[in-house]
Amino acid sequence: MNGIETGIIWTQPHRLNVTSLIKAGRNVLEIEVANLWVNRLVGEAALNPLSTGAKMYRPNGPLRRAGLKGPVRVLMGCK
Repeated sequence: MNGIETGIIWTQPHRLNVTSLIKAGRNVLEIEVANLWVNRLVGEAALNPLSTGAKMYRPNGPLRRAGLKGPVRVLMGCK
């Protein structure tokens, strides 16, 4: 938030308190999204059949849904 890292969210309730970082006027919210590790292993198997992950995952294996789901909201006054 506004150039300051606020943390990592990977479990419920998927919320961070950024109240102290919000300023009057314009604010900038940046979100980085990472892929699931299982999808990375499927990709590794496709690129390098001799890799460790390739023993468990096929190069054409199914990928799991990943990414940012739903809208991002800034909630004021929430705990």
